[in-house]
Amino acid sequence: MSRVDAKNIWKIYAGGVLAVKEVSFHCEDGEFLAILGPSGCGKSSTLRMIAGLEDITKGELLFDGKLVNKLSPRERNIALAFETYALYAPLTIYENIAFPLEAGGMKRKQIDEKVKQIADMLDLTDVLNRKPSHLSGGQQQRVSLARALIREPNVFLLDEPLSHMDQRVRVLLRARIRRIHDELKATTIYVTHDQEEAVSLADRIIVMHLGEIQQTGTVDELWNHPKNIFVAGFLGEPAMNFLETKIEKPTQISLTTGEKKATFELRGKVDEKYVGCEAILGIRPERIVVLADKRDEQSAPSLVEVVEPLGETKIVTVKLDDVELKVVSLREVDTAVGKTIYLKFKPEDIHLFDKQTEKALLA
Repeated sequence: MSRVDAKNIWKIYAGGVLAVKEVSFHCEDGEFLAILGPSGCGKSSTLRMIAGLEDITKGELLFDGKLVNKLSPRERNIALAFETYALYAPLTIYENIAFPLEAGGMKRKQIDEKVKQIADMLDLTDVLNRKPSHLSGGQQQRVSLARALIREPNVFLLDEPLSHMDQRVRVLLRARIRRIHDELKATTIYVTHDQEEAVSLADRIIVMHLGEIQQTGTVDELWNHPKNIFVAGFLGEPAMNFLETKIEKPTQISLTTGEKKATFELRGKVDEKYVGCEAILGIRPERIVVLADKRDEQSAPSLVEVVEPLGETKIVTVKLDDVELKVVSLREVDTAVGKTIYLKFKPEDIHLFDKQTEKALLA
């Protein structure tokens, strides 16, 4: 396997369309790295440049310190699985999976063992003698995935490989992909728009937006220390709530609710220059404490509008002045529609962002 280094990579398509801007990252030998972001953020263009399917406009791509910008996909020794299956229609499923091994000159007995092993892992044993046209979309995608994973390449590149599968199968296959990665000690770069996939699979995650990397880190780093509003709002379901606030002291902020002011302490300090300025407060729905009545100045009244039961918990939509918030609450907490409840934010759960730059103000 290989370490991958991307250094200031750009992709500019014909007509000056900027897809990827100054992207730099590394993927350690044997690491599982996810590239996460919404549609059109540049993640697939980045993967295609790593694969050698797209030219790199500017920058350098290295495998184990060796520049590979001009090498073909075959010369890079990578394995690919994409959202589109690209299976060979005249061949059986067995032949499709075995194809890269046969092309590499592996002996028939070894090929047979490997094909049966990977087919068993991905629940394809019963369809090995069928043709792709007789399979569902989800099954075809599993075949594409099997064909990529059966090789022993320098790098596995997976682009939305589970997108056409139902939720139950996706959960099952996520675990199997990670198991295969661990068994092979593979270097894997996985592109997805699905945060649940990225969080459950990856050692580290790159979050992209508008062609640029917003932040790279572990799940804990991205979740608890987002560098900007985009990262904070992109991770989490329901998404993080955002409110305009005023910085009263380096360690205190306030919300104006009607004629009253609710104050909240911060877990750290902001620079003195921000005192008196407006900022953006971020708080995750599951971190909001719900009180039946006001107990101190560090709680804000809000009106319950919608309650969505989820078994042991529920998602409560509330209105705090003109701002709609989502709160995850335990089932037994009284949050009847039309009731006024009080929201309390603990210092360690408050995120604070600059209103203009949208960058985090708390380390």
